[in-house]
Amino acid sequence: MARTEIWLRLMYVGDLYGEAML
Repeated sequence: MARTEIWLRLMYVGDLYGEAML
């Protein structure tokens, strides 16, 4: 399992979502 990849994807999506909320 590539948990690191999943974590990076969550961080990336979270960053985009944060920018959208701003």
